[in-house]
Order: sequence, then C-alpha cells, then structure tokens
Amino acid sequence: MSARGHFYANAGQDATVEARVEALEKNVGVLSDSIAQVQNEMDKKSRDHAEQLKQEQSSRQRDHEQLSMRLEASETGGLHISAVGAMLLFVGVVIAPRHPRLAGGQTDTERICAGDVRRNIWQVVGVRHERINRRPVPT
Repeated sequence: MSARGHFYANAGQDATVEARVEALEKNVGVLSDSIAQVQNEMDKKSRDHAEQLKQEQSSRQRDHEQLSMRLEASETGGLHISAVGAMLLFVGVVIAPRHPRLAGGQTDTERICAGDVRRNIWQVVGVRHERINRRPVPT
C-alpha cells in the first residue's frame, strides 16, 4: 500500500509580483523533489525487476540443464542393457551355425516323423503306444 501527497504554494489573489515569483520558486522546488523521488522509485523497481529476471534466467537455465541430463539418462540409461543385448546377439550369431536346423540338418522331430507316422506321433507326445493299446509297437 502506498500513498502520495501533493503540495503547491499559492501567493493569493492580491499578492505582489515578488510574492508570486517566490511561490513559483517553491512550486518548482517541490516539483523537482517529486520528480527526483519518482525517478529513484523507478530506478529501484527497475533494479528489482532486473534482479528477478536474472534469478529467473538462472533458475530456468539450471532446470534446463537438469532436464537435459535426465533426458540423456533416460535415453542412455539402459546402455548396459544395450551392451548385454549386443553381446547376446553376438553369441547368437556364433552359436547359430551349430544348430542343426540352421546348419541345414534335420531336427529330432523331423527325424522321428520321417519314419512310421503312427508310431512316431506317440514318441513325440511322449506316450508309449503299448501302454494305451496293450499291444507292442512294431519297430
């Protein structure tokens, strides 16, 4: 809250020229003081705003740097996971030619199914034919 008062000197209606000049000189002095006071207030507010602006800029810069670091950490935070993935890919590339299916050979299931289908189905399922029918399986 602020308040401001105004003052001016009045020489009166029947005043002499010297009295009127003296009143004008007082008014000029009061106006000069008022102008100086307003300029001081404006300078103080300008300095305050400049300081607040500097603080805001530094705060935003600090927040921007923190956000950049957090974003970088989220993008590369799984770097060790990526390295493990690359290592597993390498291991897969090395092991893949040794796998029978990928090396061009037959898998166990293909070898089993190459013979008698009826007999081999029970072998794939893991149930013996003779346990169900109580008859021996032809070999």
